[in-house]
Amino acid sequence: MFIILAAMIIAVVLYNPPLEKFIGGNPFQDVDDIQKKIHEYSGINKESYMQYITEIDNAKAFITDPDMAARSLYAGLEHLRNLCLSIPGGDSAIPTAIQALSRELGSAMEQHIINGALNRGVRFEPAYLNEKFLPIMY
Repeated sequence: MFIILAAMIIAVVLYNPPLEKFIGGNPFQDVDDIQKKIHEYSGINKESYMQYITEIDNAKAFITDPDMAARSLYAGLEHLRNLCLSIPGGDSAIPTAIQALSRELGSAMEQHIINGALNRGVRFEPAYLNEKFLPIMY
């Protein structure tokens, strides 16, 4: 018993495998990376930004229910786009950047919703990924 435990400790020390191999990784890493880019605009309107964060978190939590996840996703994206309404003046590149990031986030989350729907055998009609060929991950 001691020899097996010692061998495991030596293997961990020598190879130092990432913790994700043992406990699983973040299934929403791509979404989190996009959200890090969006965080730059969090100071424009804190209320809309927090509503966006809450809705995207709900979409992640309800990923096994495509209708609830999509409803939360689209509400979150609407709050994200509403950030632009708080920008004074009309000559800014921020609305264009937020629109591009919202499309990117919508596409990434819809991919997760589609995968969850396919695993459950439930139908889901995406808005952002409509008419695109996507690799299906099981």
